[in-house]
Amino acid sequence: MVKVLVDTKGKLLGAHIVGSHAGELIAPLVFAMRYHHSLGDFSRVIHAYPTMMEGILQTSHRYWQKKLFDSPLPWWIQVVRRR
Repeated sequence: MVKVLVDTKGKLLGAHIVGSHAGELIAPLVFAMRYHHSLGDFSRVIHAYPTMMEGILQTSHRYWQKKLFDSPLPWWIQVVRRR
C-alpha cells in the first residue's frame, strides 16, 4: 500500500508505504520531498517495468487522474478561466 499526502499543488507533504521492500520504496519519495518535487513529477520520468516502483508510479497517475477529471469543471475550462 502506498499513501501519499500532497497539498493542492501536488507538493509532497508526507508518505506511508506498507509492504515488502517499503524501506527501499520510500527513498524516492524522501528525495522528492527534500528537493521540492511534486507527486506529478514521478509521472514525467520513465521507470523500468515491472519493478516495485510501480506502486509509487500508479499513485502519481491517480493524482493526475483526480486532478484532471474529478474537478467540478472540465480541466480545459479551468485553464482558460485562470488566464
